[in-house]
Amino acid sequence: MNIPTVPTFITGESSITDLQSLSAAVSMVCVAANFPMWRFYGTGTQSLTANTWNQLRVGDVAVDTDGVYSTPATTATIKTQGYYECEACVPYEGNATAFLGEGAFLVTAGTNNTHHTSGSSVMFGGFAGWASQNIAGIDATYTMSGKCPWVLFPGDTIIVQVYPLSSGTLNNGQNATYTSGNLTPQFSGRWISTGS
Repeated sequence: MNIPTVPTFITGESSITDLQSLSAAVSMVCVAANFPMWRFYGTGTQSLTANTWNQLRVGDVAVDTDGVYSTPATTATIKTQGYYECEACVPYEGNATAFLGEGAFLVTAGTNNTHHTSGSSVMFGGFAGWASQNIAGIDATYTMSGKCPWVLFPGDTIIVQVYPLSSGTLNNGQNATYTSGNLTPQFSGRWISTGS
């Protein structure tokens, strides 16, 4: 996606090109759908391996204005340079024993990244906590969010990863309450500003 540039005007100028550039910039600011953004979610279960980083896999795309979704893994491959913020929902199924877990967004630099070596990875926006209640059938849903502190370049990738200290399962909210089916595994992101 090309980010419009606001033109510079001089008094009395009537350039159609500059007016069209100004119109494109105002339109992008006023219409959220013009920004690169995505929301991926899952409707099935995912088994997690203990004591290792597991990539969150969500196979349904609700919104993807910049075509960043990659399969078979759930990866956002950046197309538009800039700063991004991300959110994730990680709903654990009820487990008979409580266990500690953590999660984070993982950025892997592509060949266009001028700040990190291609293939290197850095984390941001993490969480840690007890990942399940100690009563079977009672879910615990954890969320994380964060603004990536680095400019992302076309070809950089972002994933959500979780690290449970005990094996577990991610699933739509299974509580027999109003939350049942509403707390789905999700991965969202949006472009927030230019950067270099």
